Amino acid sequence: ACYHNVQTRKWVAANLLRSSHTIFFDADVIQNLDELISAWDDLEKFDNVERMSNIIFDKLRNPLIDAIRIATCFENIFKAELLLNGYVIHQVKKSHLRQFLNSQRNKPIKISEVKRIEGLKWRRQNDYVFNSLAKNTLSLSYFLNTPSYQAATKLPKELFPILSDVNSNRNSLHFLIGTGVSYGKQSLEGYALMKSVVGQHLVKRHNKLIDDLGWHENQLLQLS
Repeated sequence: ACYHNVQTRKWVAANLLRSSHTIFFDADVIQNLDELISAWDDLEKFDNVERMSNIIFDKLRNPLIDAIRIATCFENIFKAELLLNGYVIHQVKKSHLRQFLNSQRNKPIKISEVKRIEGLKWRRQNDYVFNSLAKNTLSLSYFLNTPSYQAATKLPKELFPILSDVNSNRNSLHFLIGTGVSYGKQSLEGYALMKSVVGQHLVKRHNKLIDDLGWHENQLLQLS
């Protein structure tokens, strides 16, 4: 249903982006990121371990939940970008078009290509469905492991290795805690980049869609 026309794709993308924004900024590590960065500076300059430890143990309640939130956020962002750029976000059914399925593993598939394959190229009514697509959408691994998917999102290439670390929960970190999660300089810089993408790129993309769709201005998100 999300492929029928451009307006429908914009509606779906806007909702994906809005939910992504909420999920991301609910993460404890993002809510406390500025304080973590400041504490890390103290750690480097004055060897003040106590301040960093207090923030981690008092304010970062569940690093695993944070990682799930962040991974889910960016999976939704990537799918929104694919939709807006004319690609399908659902997996090809294993029982349909095996060559098509193999192609999807290596690169995103254009909506127009599915219409052509299914003989719907000239169909103008919106009452059709794509029989070759499954209910399941693309998993995050497509975007983390496949350069052509990364390029299709048009997001900074530096973002993807950072997300791979978050997704696998094995960052290259310097300040270890009992859960195996750590908050060193490299990881904090990664969180800062992700926060910039969500607080700036996502918000601008979302607000442009709200304007295009003619929705009320109270639906706009604030830059951060």
